[in-house]
Amino acid sequence: MDYTENQTEVLQSPEKKQACHALANGHRPEKASSSKMCATCKTDWNLVQKRDGGKPSQLGLTSHVARCQACGVMAHDRPCAVKRTIHEIAEWSSLTCFEMVHTKTGFDLWQRSSDISDAAGETEDKKQHGYNAKTSHPKHLELAQMLGTGPKRRTGTSVHSAATTPRVGDINEEDSSNNSGDNSESEEDSPAMAPLNLINVGRCHNNNA
Repeated sequence: MDYTENQTEVLQSPEKKQACHALANGHRPEKASSSKMCATCKTDWNLVQKRDGGKPSQLGLTSHVARCQACGVMAHDRPCAVKRTIHEIAEWSSLTCFEMVHTKTGFDLWQRSSDISDAAGETEDKKQHGYNAKTSHPKHLELAQMLGTGPKRRTGTSVHSAATTPRVGDINEEDSSNNSGDNSESEEDSPAMAPLNLINVGRCHNNNA
């Protein structure tokens, strides 16, 4: 009767704690329109579109997407049925998309903005929030590199060309060595040959005998 079960503390990553803190401070998911796209998956999808061209499949982009009551960002509030490269980022691998956008990094990457039209007489409860991914953010650049759409590293073309193309001094040295080795091909370097004088040359008779 005196047995007490050992209760081990559930270890949470810093990002998980940040998301829980945001949730406790009003950033709760609510039902969104069925046409709204998840912010995190859309960021991944945009980079894939840039890499492959055309229009990739939108499977999973709009299914079970929730809207944040506080900042209005759209994101999956449950594990995604379609796993994307963005879900492989180490810090976010155990988080839902909704939690990802509510981490410290997520707030900085997916910038929120309030587009309020005072002339329209919109009330505080009907504020329309917008958000966009900051493409210069280190985490966005990391994802771009993972997908193969990041800034391409210079392949050292100048180094290659310098190695394969002789310098001006090298060309002159080769030309001078070739000219000095074979002067017979240069009419300017060889003296003009005097014409043969056939006056004093004795006659040569063929002796058929």
